[in-house]
This record gives sequence, C-alpha cells and structure tokens, in this order.
Amino acid sequence: MLCCKKERGNKKKFFYKPIHEINKNFLISPYIDVSQSNNLSQNVQAQARKKPERVEGTISSMLPECLIGERDIHVTSKRNFDSFHETELHQLINRILGIKNILICGVNTDTCVYGTTFGASNRGYKPIIVEDCVGSMRGKDQHVSALKIISKSIGWVIKKKEIYKKLGIKK
Repeated sequence: MLCCKKERGNKKKFFYKPIHEINKNFLISPYIDVSQSNNLSQNVQAQARKKPERVEGTISSMLPECLIGERDIHVTSKRNFDSFHETELHQLINRILGIKNILICGVNTDTCVYGTTFGASNRGYKPIIVEDCVGSMRGKDQHVSALKIISKSIGWVIKKKEIYKKLGIKK
C-alpha cells in the first residue's frame, strides 16, 4: 500500500494504492508467474496462489471503509512492484498536487515497498518508509535487509511515533 499526505491549510488528502491489480491478459512478474505455474510459494506460511489477488472490483482490492476519508483520491492501477510504473500516480502527486515527500507503508518490504521507494526516488520524490507500518511475508530477514538497503541509498526509514512528533500530531 502506498499512502501520501498533503496539507493545504486545514485540508488533508491521503492516497491509497492496493498491492496488485491485474487483468486476465497481464502477468504480474516472471517470478510470480513461474511460482503459480509450478505450484510454488514465496511465502513459507502459505501455498502457491491459485488465482490473481486484488483484482479491481473484488473485495480483496478494496480498502476498509474505516480508513477512507471523504476527500481521499484512490489510484488503483498498480500492476507490479513499483506503484509509479505505468500508473497515473506520478502525474497526480507531482504535476497536479506538487507533493515531494511521500510516506510509504505496506507489504511486502522486500518487493512492493522497496520497488515503490526506488521508483519514488528515481522520480525525484523524498520517500519516507514508516518502519512499523511495513512487513514481509517472506520473513524478518528479508524485511530487515530491505529496510537497510532503503535507508542507506534511496529513502528514510522512520518509526510512526517519530513521524507524528515531526508533524506535531499528538497520539
């Protein structure tokens, strides 16, 4: 999931992106395609996926209503690990809204979070990973390794509590 925040006066906007969205003619990635066709799973806790997940319009692609604000804008065309690749997200947050700092949270740290952070950095954004709002189904080692790489080269890794403090939000 990718979440961005922009403030103008008292107005706040948040953006959400589901992890995957595909159609029948689109392959997510070579790794997932090979895994599915050979009944292999990258997740040690689960069997291989039998069908695509988070297809637009299905319940698995929807954000719980309790997390949706009245003025939120949703970009749901993500088809691979990088939320910016072949989506309208870059145009929306850079050209239309002028956002430069992006808070990123979601799953999986070592694929989608990393890919989106790399994509954001390549496009001139300042990606900030919310450390306690990301995780990996591939285990703690993969998660920690991805955070280490991100923090040393392409983005900041900060805990939610520190972000609240910097933004003046009392929780």
